[in-house]
Amino acid sequence: MNDGKNMCGLPLPFLHSGNNSHSVILEQMIALLPLIVWATFRFSFGIPLLCLISVGFSFLLDYLMRIFIRKILKKDICTFDLYPIFIGICIVCMLPANVSVPAVLLFDLVAVAVLRLFGQAISPIATAYTVMLALTANFSAGYLFSNDERTVSTLDILMKGELPDFPASDIFLGRCDGMIGEISVILILVCGIYLILRG
Repeated sequence: MNDGKNMCGLPLPFLHSGNNSHSVILEQMIALLPLIVWATFRFSFGIPLLCLISVGFSFLLDYLMRIFIRKILKKDICTFDLYPIFIGICIVCMLPANVSVPAVLLFDLVAVAVLRLFGQAISPIATAYTVMLALTANFSAGYLFSNDERTVSTLDILMKGELPDFPASDIFLGRCDGMIGEISVILILVCGIYLILRG
């Protein structure tokens, strides 16, 4: 019986049906696939490989963190969940196509550490994104991105109170630059509708 918690005992308020945390996270990962596929054709055929690297590293970090928590901190922790895999995919989606592999691994490390040390009290993905913004604002982006700067996304432009210098249709159809998971409004809406229909 679903008690509103995942296998680690963490509260999951979005579990309002008979779905467990595994199925909910799996549906979220499926919803992200169209964005990754489109970004692969739009930007680089290396993006799926980047996703695999990110997922594998997140999974490895999570395994090591579990050992640390059980052996060193002497705390109980669940045996397995899909959240580290979901983190690996989300990290890639929140980054531009010109991101370097070391940068992906760094943000994976931040997200997994936050997840296992603080649970879901702090969002692992939001924390990793905040770290990325802080690093690109205060240090040379050459260590993080292949052309020495982070690709400016549509959201970056809008948050500055400015309007993009390309047609709005490009934003909807995914023909503009930006983060891997945010370039197409239509695909984002499709993914959102899929999640709503799946409950």
